[in-house]
Amino acid sequence: MDQSIKVGIVGTVLAVIVNLANPLYLSFLPTFIIATIVIFIYRLGRLKDGLIAAFIIYIFDEGILTTLYLALLYAANQPYPAVAIDPTMVISPILSTISAVMAAVIGAWLARKRTQP
Repeated sequence: MDQSIKVGIVGTVLAVIVNLANPLYLSFLPTFIIATIVIFIYRLGRLKDGLIAAFIIYIFDEGILTTLYLALLYAANQPYPAVAIDPTMVISPILSTISAVMAAVIGAWLARKRTQP
């Protein structure tokens, strides 16, 4: 359990750096790739540990990026933009959750293959 939390924090830092350095908005793709790679590198072979790490990465990454966005709006003294609800806004949290589970499954599967002789 401690290892999966450590992996989650490392993955979160990497995901935030990649998302901030990337000029394009790629939704959950960078977070998916980072979560899969970090789970594989740290050899979290159990699905439970992989799920914990993947959800930590996804939740903290979204929280940090949203906080930075709102802080930038506040610092620039700009009003929060009016949000028009569209299908992508409704489907995005569902796809993010599904991709977190997929990243955990793929990362744990690769880690198990790597540790076996």
